[in-house]
Amino acid sequence: MKKHSSSEKSPKRGKAAREHDPVTIDIDLGDKTSRYCALIGSSDKGVEGSVATTRKAMAQKFGAMPACRIAIEVGRHRGEQAQTHLMKIRVRAALVETRTALINTARGLAKSAGERLPGCDADQMGTARAEGLPEWLIGQLKPLLLQVEQLTVQILKCDGELEPIARTEYPETKLLEQVWGVGTLIALTFVLTIDEPHRFGKSRDVGCFVGLRPKRSQSGEREPELPITKEGDGYLRVLLVQAAHRILSRGGSDTDLRRWGLKLAQGGSKSKKAKKRAIVAVARKLAILLHRLWVTGEVYEPLRNSGVVAAAA
Repeated sequence: MKKHSSSEKSPKRGKAAREHDPVTIDIDLGDKTSRYCALIGSSDKGVEGSVATTRKAMAQKFGAMPACRIAIEVGRHRGEQAQTHLMKIRVRAALVETRTALINTARGLAKSAGERLPGCDADQMGTARAEGLPEWLIGQLKPLLLQVEQLTVQILKCDGELEPIARTEYPETKLLEQVWGVGTLIALTFVLTIDEPHRFGKSRDVGCFVGLRPKRSQSGEREPELPITKEGDGYLRVLLVQAAHRILSRGGSDTDLRRWGLKLAQGGSKSKKAKKRAIVAVARKLAILLHRLWVTGEVYEPLRNSGVVAAAA
């Protein structure tokens, strides 16, 4: 494409051209400003300019123009409603991350003073947990613990809002919640992040999409063990790993996925490394399983494979 002009003005055209010649606008989106080039008909001469990357600025620049063909180089976008619901999940994630940071800070400060806050779940942490500590230390930690309590209230409010959204707008989440260890948050995040399940030719591709596939680097006969790619959506990957931890925990329900993961964790000479590898593998297989349930609508059978083996025996 030839660039003959950097003028911000619209190209001069005759009346016939204005009525019949199609206009194509190519926009290169940027963080603060975006560059555009407007082409008339089949002409290779375009009018270039820049515009702020905001809804208001775009409307002022292009709103009064007749119908145009617009080409934008962007990734795959969700619908406005799905984007709004996913934003609510991101807000909750930010609240949880902030609460965790405050709790860790409070624990660290107490430890530096020779004291300790009692162990408890994050949603149970608050000013009441500081009872028994020296008064001067309670006074120092109180602002942090009050913020933790307020964040917990906001997180519970988000949970209360996400539940009806999943039930009314995304009933397919019930299919995913058949798997033990997968709740409303994970199911809804999975559905909103994947957006269109049929975009994948096979369910196995979802493991790569969420960045849970190990990297590969072959050199001759050597194929070293490498970490996962960590591509795709980081928050969904974190939730899948959290679910894998729960599935492999002592209180986990007996399923094919759990049995497979525990067997994998027992292999290898280094138990910690084997367990970590098993958690990632279970998270990857969980993503594949959730996608399969979504596209088929099948009833989940926790011990389906084990049942087949037992029957054959």
